[in-house]
Amino acid sequence: MDWIGTVEDYGGERYQKLRNRHSGECLMSDSESGGGRNAVWQSNCNQTTTNLRWSFDGGNELSFPYVDNSLRVAASSSDAVYCSSPTWDAADDIPYLTHVWRGSHT
Repeated sequence: MDWIGTVEDYGGERYQKLRNRHSGECLMSDSESGGGRNAVWQSNCNQTTTNLRWSFDGGNELSFPYVDNSLRVAASSSDAVYCSSPTWDAADDIPYLTHVWRGSHT
């Protein structure tokens, strides 16, 4: 994954698109259910929606503008990836570590 495009500032954090090197598509989530578990998928990078913008400014979480949602893996042993609120998940006994991203993967 590579950070691409113009850096935009939303509420003091910097956001950019995150593009998959192999597919050429960008990571996206709809955040339609607020604190709920939201789907994450790859989509065309040419769209202007903020749902394609991600930030790594907050430490070890990949988050997107205006909502308390961050990218996370499933709490189970599946390979599923979601976008949801760390606070909301904590109430459901989903470990915060599912939201933590460190280093880079090639």
